[in-house]
Amino acid sequence: MLRFYISVFLLFNLNVLVFSQTDTLFNSSDTILFKALRIEEKISTTPFSIAKKSIDQDLAQNTSLQEHISSIPGLFSLNANNYAQDLRISIRGFGARSPFGIRGVKIIVDGLPETTPDGQGQIDNLNLNLINDIEVIKGPAAVFYGNASGGVLNINTANTLKNTLEGELTTGSYGLLKYNLSLSKKLSKTSLLFNINALRTNGYRQHSEFMSGNIQAKISHDFNSKFNIKINTSYTDSPLANDPGGINLEMSKTSRQAARDRNILFDSGESIKQYKIGSTANYKFNPSSILNAYAYISNREFSGKLPIRNGGIIFLNRTYGGLGTTFSTKKVYSKAANSINIGYEIGLQSDDRNRINNEEGSLGSLALSQKESFNSFAAFILDKYERGKLSLNFGLRYDINKIEVNDNFQSDGDQSGMITMNALNPSLGINYKLSPRLNVFTNFRTSFETPVLSELSANPNGQGGFNSELKPQRAQNIEIGFRSDFIKNINVDLTLFQTKTFDELVSYELQMDDRTYFRNAGKTKRSGIELALNYKLNSSITFGAYLTSAQLIFEEFNVDNIELNGNNIPGVPGTYGGLVIKGKVKNWFKFQLDNSYRGSIFVNDENSLQDASAFLTHLKIQGEFPSTNKLTIHPFFAVNNLWDVLYNDNIRINAFGGRYFEPAPTRNFMFGIKFKLK
Repeated sequence: MLRFYISVFLLFNLNVLVFSQTDTLFNSSDTILFKALRIEEKISTTPFSIAKKSIDQDLAQNTSLQEHISSIPGLFSLNANNYAQDLRISIRGFGARSPFGIRGVKIIVDGLPETTPDGQGQIDNLNLNLINDIEVIKGPAAVFYGNASGGVLNINTANTLKNTLEGELTTGSYGLLKYNLSLSKKLSKTSLLFNINALRTNGYRQHSEFMSGNIQAKISHDFNSKFNIKINTSYTDSPLANDPGGINLEMSKTSRQAARDRNILFDSGESIKQYKIGSTANYKFNPSSILNAYAYISNREFSGKLPIRNGGIIFLNRTYGGLGTTFSTKKVYSKAANSINIGYEIGLQSDDRNRINNEEGSLGSLALSQKESFNSFAAFILDKYERGKLSLNFGLRYDINKIEVNDNFQSDGDQSGMITMNALNPSLGINYKLSPRLNVFTNFRTSFETPVLSELSANPNGQGGFNSELKPQRAQNIEIGFRSDFIKNINVDLTLFQTKTFDELVSYELQMDDRTYFRNAGKTKRSGIELALNYKLNSSITFGAYLTSAQLIFEEFNVDNIELNGNNIPGVPGTYGGLVIKGKVKNWFKFQLDNSYRGSIFVNDENSLQDASAFLTHLKIQGEFPSTNKLTIHPFFAVNNLWDVLYNDNIRINAFGGRYFEPAPTRNFMFGIKFKLK
């Protein structure tokens, strides 16, 4: 903790160098609007545990989404450096089971789902350089977004406001090289934004090279004051993402940068190509009645190699899309107001999955070929009633999910089949304004989570078809909390929660298989406290503190006649938090000092081993040098893991042979230059 206090002391003493300016880092919750709940409202009067974070791109490194979400209590992430596995995001433990990608957490980008209908999310095609703000719903939110909504990330990217050309060139440790170029144009009724970026790195560990490029275009057109349409299209090509694999505890201490030998032997890794095009539209009948609609389609070509022979090479062609419409209206009475939102959503997904034997990195014989589909339809109604100091939120949603597999490789018999997993999810929230600057709230919410297609197809009972023993995971959540800014320049947000989960989906590996399988635990219980505090020291320095303390345990879980009742759910620490300090020193530079602590993490269901706790510090400084009235140049410098801490970036839960650990980079650097031409 000495390093923590040193960091705080140094930043407090910068106060003598700072002069007054307009602050963009501190806002009252009574003025911030929140849109992810579908009924737009002020954060202060929302009866749910939520968070909204504005992204300062001047201080962003943009090599992983982790840097933008790490300071949000209740939200935890791992694996920011193994691009073959993607960032593992969990909210109150939802999503912690994922061996790769994002599960249990719904991702929305610019009003369009980034999570597939079956609940598989990925952000390797997300343009981090354009993120404007992130809204988070913490805990079960199926009433708003249906399947796999143990939490929600609603990401909004930049809109074109001015005619600008922006660029960035970054280099850093381990062969990091990053380019970014954005061009925006504002016409009378049309806004255009075009962005191209690329990232490559040799990686900290052996066999962890990564290369990716992304192109994105956004168009917004106002037909008149009532009707607006936005079109968003992107293409991502990531031809190389090697996977060094997990190693045991001894190797993580003595050979941190080494890859697992089998991962090298079988050339483990992945490559993807993905395009997406979507559109959102809104029509205002009047200031109180709005019709919103969206439609999108995406195709993802994935090829991957696992460190196993049998079916170890995967070719997946995934096409998914959907559409939805909502109608919102608000009626104001003499002493009350009522807002209502009704809508429907349709999601369609088709996966052509083929597995081929991996002959030490080369193609072998066909082991599996099947076409999988996940089709969903949902209808919902949301209502918010306000009278005086009291507000009530009610919601109800029904989801119909049809899952089907057609077996095209029938040497072991026809494994075709169909499953339906439907769900009804209610929600009720109450907020009461005790004073103009103090609100208390409570709510009850539910969620459900179907196994994703890749989990169903990982069948321990045979090569093809689905694992018919898997059930959907369901949860019930109760919260109580308060929000306050009654002390000058301080915002406080405190939430206590308890979540009961039934048929929890958990991952595991079989001996000498290396493939991840899934099963249901009977019951789990999550309870804890989340605290966020923002303090405005002066007009130029802001402190943001956050803390999560939770107990996530199995209440009923039996594996091979071994009772695991009372054990902690692996993959998430019981305690984590930190302090983020942002500011500007005169006209010289802006800075951000990010201090974080994470407690120890159990690595398996048996709780036989823990990953050690870690205290980390990251620092970024960006200068500002106007060259002309129109051109501004911004050199920047960043150092990550300032104290050179030895810790693990990822935990492979229940990995066979003790291969739980993926070591994180030691102290590393990044520097570069940005420019903006107006």
